[in-house]
Amino acid sequence: MVRSSYSAVYDDQGGQTSAWFLAEAATFFAEQGMRLQRVLHDNAKAYTDSVVFAETAARLGIRLT
Repeated sequence: MVRSSYSAVYDDQGGQTSAWFLAEAATFFAEQGMRLQRVLHDNAKAYTDSVVFAETAARLGIRLT
């Protein structure tokens, strides 16, 4: 098993920014030879109410939990 992490600092915590982070993280992991399959998140509005976040996850084939 390989363990890795990705982090970034942004000015806000909105849905668009969260979607951007998810796409950047997926790219980072792909460059390491890994594919994101699931993302466990809390109930923040940036995840639960953001259409763009959900669409980004779906486009990348990531299941949100």
